[in-house]
Amino acid sequence: MADDQKKIIPINYTNREFEGVRRDLLQIAERYYPDSFRDFSEASFGAMMVDNLAYVADQLSFYLDYNVNETFLDTAYQYENIIRH
Repeated sequence: MADDQKKIIPINYTNREFEGVRRDLLQIAERYYPDSFRDFSEASFGAMMVDNLAYVADQLSFYLDYNVNETFLDTAYQYENIIRH
């Protein structure tokens, strides 16, 4: 792949849900690994790995949001955290 095709494209960090992360991962694989990752069907092993990575990213995003919400009194859900604040 030519160097001009591998121009650095900024990563959109606001895609934090499963579908957004999955779409971004597939775009990165298509762009940087066109020779080794050709099968983009939903039944392939590569698609399973992309789905697993997107799931982990979605779960980490959820727990990050939950923990940040618990650090503020206005957004805390758990009674114990409200008492601690």
